[in-house]
Amino acid sequence: MNFLQISGQLSRHLAAFSMPDVRVHWENTPIVYRPNQTETVIGAKFLPNEINQIDFCMGKNAKGLYSLNLYAPKDRGHGQGLAVADALFTHFADERLGAVRCETPTLANVGEVGDFFVFNVSVPWYAKLGE
Repeated sequence: MNFLQISGQLSRHLAAFSMPDVRVHWENTPIVYRPNQTETVIGAKFLPNEINQIDFCMGKNAKGLYSLNLYAPKDRGHGQGLAVADALFTHFADERLGAVRCETPTLANVGEVGDFFVFNVSVPWYAKLGE
């Protein structure tokens, strides 16, 4: 398994997430979108961290974060953004996606940006490289 495959596993799992009026802005796509006042937008970012050698026979372990920033329209209320964040938390918590293992995410209320409440759900992931 390599970082591209790990990112793909996490992205496929996010693509399976479904809620009304929620859209994903995928990494490596042009930033020409502007969230509108009727939908919550999730911005996904794959952040590999460090690689640890287990031993010469077992290979290397990799870990990192899958960072999900949520932009929820203020006029729909703070609770709407929290509901999406909670649903994402449950969707990723302690999931095994093939060779990728997700642990319990963290949720942060980032604050307000323009007309949006911003939340972050960070999903720690672990995988064995080279398999």
